[in-house]
Amino acid sequence: METAEHSILTHDGIFTVEARQPVPGLLVYQIPDTVTPDSRYRWTLGHHSGLAIASFEDSTDATQAAEAIAQLADWTASNEQIRAAILPNAELRQRYWDTVQGHGGLHPSDAAEVKKPRPVTEADIRMVADRYEGDDTDGVAIISGMAVNEPFMYLDDDAFNDAFDRVMRIVHPEHYAA
Repeated sequence: METAEHSILTHDGIFTVEARQPVPGLLVYQIPDTVTPDSRYRWTLGHHSGLAIASFEDSTDATQAAEAIAQLADWTASNEQIRAAILPNAELRQRYWDTVQGHGGLHPSDAAEVKKPRPVTEADIRMVADRYEGDDTDGVAIISGMAVNEPFMYLDDDAFNDAFDRVMRIVHPEHYAA
């Protein structure tokens, strides 16, 4: 699939990016590092007009979403024509959004809020362990508390499980005795 330069409009201004066109009228491109730099959703499925449709964590998901919605509209049409075709039709609108979300897509403004995880430090582990050490709190309460607090809430499963294990080894060492 060939790439071509494409101009996108963001809250930070207009940028030129390299974009691929998996489906006529739909483009997949990576947003510049300076645009929402903390978001882990770096790939955009966009319309040739320059408007973003959805944000994704990787280009494969964005490309598959483009292919999946290809038959829902004439994406080579103007943005106004597509809105006129999709917005009045509640069923089509729902199918469109369910398809995009089913491939991991988020509305671009929502994706900006999903931050990249920062490395968990020993101080982070110690902070959680200090909170629970010495009481009879079970692992479910600890994991629930960690899941809704930074930096743990942004971790992928493996990194989260590793951090949880490190906390549990401090809070309940008796479960890890050989």
